[in-house]
Amino acid sequence: MWILIIGLTWRGVVLVHGLGTVIGKDVQSEGRVYIYQGVTLGGTPNGIIREDSSGKKIGMPLLKDNVRIYTGAIVVGGVIVEENSIIKAGRIVTSNIDRENVCSGE
Repeated sequence: MWILIIGLTWRGVVLVHGLGTVIGKDVQSEGRVYIYQGVTLGGTPNGIIREDSSGKKIGMPLLKDNVRIYTGAIVVGGVIVEENSIIKAGRIVTSNIDRENVCSGE
């Protein structure tokens, strides 16, 4: 039997064809975020560390409202992806993304 999940929404995160997507346990989102197939969101041992509102140090991404992360992109470390930003397919992101920016990555 084949099961095809075209779109899945959970707490403002929309997984579009979410096959192969990896999301670390401390990744945070503030609003609606669209994540496409094969995306990896996680930490790195020597990556950016940010502090949340309570002062806790976090080495995982924070995704603000209306962020779109396309197929195969990798976002690692305590980076902040600001509102209305787009991360293109296959890009590697290791630094903050400004508001309303299209990220070409590294």
